[in-house]
Amino acid sequence: MGDLFQVTPTLRALKNWRKDIILGLVIQDRNLPVFRDNPRLDRLHVYRKRELNGAPWKIFSFLRGIRREKYDLAVTLETQRTHLTNDLIALFSGAPYRLRQDGAPFGNPGSNAFYNLLSPVDGGAAHQVDKNFSVFAPYGIRLENRSLEFFVPDDDLASAKEILQALGAPLPSIAIHPGSYKLANRWPLASYLGVAQVLRDKGMKGVFVLGPSESDWRGEIEKAGFPVVSGVSITEMAGIFRLSGAVLCNDTGVMHIAGAVGARTVALFGRTEPDEWKPPGDAVRFLRAPDKNIASIPAERVLEALS
Repeated sequence: MGDLFQVTPTLRALKNWRKDIILGLVIQDRNLPVFRDNPRLDRLHVYRKRELNGAPWKIFSFLRGIRREKYDLAVTLETQRTHLTNDLIALFSGAPYRLRQDGAPFGNPGSNAFYNLLSPVDGGAAHQVDKNFSVFAPYGIRLENRSLEFFVPDDDLASAKEILQALGAPLPSIAIHPGSYKLANRWPLASYLGVAQVLRDKGMKGVFVLGPSESDWRGEIEKAGFPVVSGVSITEMAGIFRLSGAVLCNDTGVMHIAGAVGARTVALFGRTEPDEWKPPGDAVRFLRAPDKNIASIPAERVLEALS
């Protein structure tokens, strides 16, 4: 999910370049909430991977839906490696022009055969936002705003407010998301609880927001006396972050959600390079231990960053 947020500045730049452009996006169904309400997009083509794995003949109906739009240009945005599925969708989209970065630096020059327009890989681009956009750089389009975007529908924002108010207190000073699917990206839960305790002693209200990967932590967190929100949708979670005074989280997809709704955020990094993945802008600060072990980040530094 975090990878996908990196393309939102590119979508905005294209719409700013040509107001009349019709933009379609191929997206896996699991990531649909990231783009479902994005006003930059005119069409969404949902790739239901599990369904197609079980019934591969349905791919023809999916491709017909794309071809029906009669796109002039199919663009594949890839920054780390090539994907045959993307290449095939571009080829069978019916678009007369197909654009991607040169596959040679990704170790797959043969995949260039699927495209009739190739952009050189920009070796100077550090951040994923810039790497995604660089496919358009040779054509004179400018990226003037690098911030991520996530549009929270009014209904989900209202639902997020109700969820928080149901906790029986004012909106939180800080929302804490302590989890990550990748274990190496997790700051210890005990450290999060310690920071939350210090903030509570200073009169700040905190709420823990849990996803499926850390749902079994609920009991320990509630035993420490902190409210917990779990089982919410991605858009409701985004609403909670937007309504909170600040967000504390690991380097994970949740970090990109917080950054994309403009929440003031402190993100904790381990092995991942912040210069490449931290959401652009001053609203998101990052902390990283010199040894790149996220558990080595001192709680004192986290509290200082939050202050």
